[in-house]
Amino acid sequence: MIKLFPAPEATNLHLNWTFFTHAFGLLFVAWDHRGVWQISFIESTNTTPEVEHEKSEAKYHCRNWQYVDAVPAQILGLFEGAKSFPLCAIATDFQRNVWEVAISIPHGETRHYEELADALSRPDSSRAVGTALGANPFALVVPCHRVLRKSGELGGYRWGIARKQTILRVEAENRENALAVAV
Repeated sequence: MIKLFPAPEATNLHLNWTFFTHAFGLLFVAWDHRGVWQISFIESTNTTPEVEHEKSEAKYHCRNWQYVDAVPAQILGLFEGAKSFPLCAIATDFQRNVWEVAISIPHGETRHYEELADALSRPDSSRAVGTALGANPFALVVPCHRVLRKSGELGGYRWGIARKQTILRVEAENRENALAVAV
């Protein structure tokens, strides 16, 4: 579930933050009692939450950052498809709708920007879909990496095309392995 907040409610936040090593790279995670505000790939732990927030598309304003040693289990569950901890954002309804459609794309599968636009009953909005996915502040959890150009080309990915290729390859292999076991 993605909760949208008006800008005044997303200022002067007191957020917890940490680094999290995932199979696809190092992640920066920021959250509070309402939910997760940001999940971004980063290159090094030699950074600060202020720098990582500034580089992201997340539009909240944090007054106080509190470092936490570990990611809570509720947040880790998001990477397994659990929906028990909300995602919080300042975004348009259109962005939220695009992100929610992206969340519905199964592991190991991909969609085209046009297919997401059609799913939103906005068939002429494939470029706007791409822009909304580019503003996604929730790496992996909102799987914008699963959306490709109609030609099959990868398109863009804020955290690098090589990473997008790797994620898609591993997800496809995992899906094939799961299907083989089920047969």
